[in-house]
Formats: sequence, C-alpha cells, structure tokens
Amino acid sequence: MHLNSHDLLEDDPVLEKGFEWIDGKPVEKPMGAASSRASSRLGSRINAHVEAHDLGEVFDSEGAYRLDPKRKRIRKPDLSFVAKGRFPGGELPTGNMQLVPDLIAESVSPNDLAVEVEQRIGEFFRAGTKLIWILQPHERSIWVLRHDGSAQRLTEQQELSGEDVVPGFSCPIAPLFAGIPALPGGD
Repeated sequence: MHLNSHDLLEDDPVLEKGFEWIDGKPVEKPMGAASSRASSRLGSRINAHVEAHDLGEVFDSEGAYRLDPKRKRIRKPDLSFVAKGRFPGGELPTGNMQLVPDLIAESVSPNDLAVEVEQRIGEFFRAGTKLIWILQPHERSIWVLRHDGSAQRLTEQQELSGEDVVPGFSCPIAPLFAGIPALPGGD
C-alpha cells in the first residue's frame, strides 16, 4: 500500500467509529435505529444505481470529509456520493477525504437538534455540496435541499430523484420507511 499526499495530512485525527471532529475535538454522532435503517435502505438503492452506471462512489456514515480549510472540522454524513473522476489521481484516499461530496443524506433521529442539523447543512453547502437529502423517518418524508437555495419536501407517496447530481437515480420513498413507526401528528 502507498499513501499519496491527498490521503493523510500530518495532523489528520484518526476518528473512532461514530465520531466527527468539530472545532478540534472529537464529537459523538449517535444515530437511532429508525434513522440507521432508513439511511441503510437508501444507501443500498443508490449504491446499486451508482455501481451499475459507473457514476462514482457511495459512502456510508463512516466516510469522513475535511470541510474546514483550517482543518478543524471533519464531518461524516450518514450517506454521501462523490462523482466519478473527482478523486485526485483517480484513487480513493486512505484517510479522510480532502474534497467535498456532491451529495449527502442525513437521517434525522428524535435526539437530533434542529440547530445542529442546520449547521451541518450550512457547512456542506458552503463547502460546495450540490444536493442534500434530509430523511425524516418518523415523519415519512424527505427534504430535498439544493445548492441554489431551492427546497422541496417529499412524502412517502412520492419518489426521490438524484436530479443532475446522480443522473438516472430515483426510488420510491415509502419502502425506505417501511416498518418505522410514525410519530403522533406525523404525515
């Protein structure tokens, strides 16, 4: 195995599973069972499409991205996609990714704070992410957020699209949330 300069930075922290690096400190990123299940279901569907069409790489919640130019923030979205041809030298890095994902998905758990979700969205968009999906398993909906500022809330009767970021990808939303109980007052 050989390391390239884009693989590891001298001060890259080695992150434990389920942790991110925020303002120079490890921060646990817990995920509830329903959120994990919905994210996993979406991940298997998008990964199958991406592999079948050779579109790039899909990463689970352990794919780490260095977003802050001062190297104090390393985020791990629940799901991410990087288009083909974007990795330096065409090779996956050994350590944290030094580029911005084209797409991320975050699956909201009941213990997630809205301010923290908003902060994550802002960080990824400021860094250059094009498309963000916010899964709300207990509400059975997905917010589609675009870099241009437009947004759309999709319900379980609709389909999720990769738009121009993951060309040709679409999937019905209902199966992603099957078996997950709705919260009282949800859709």
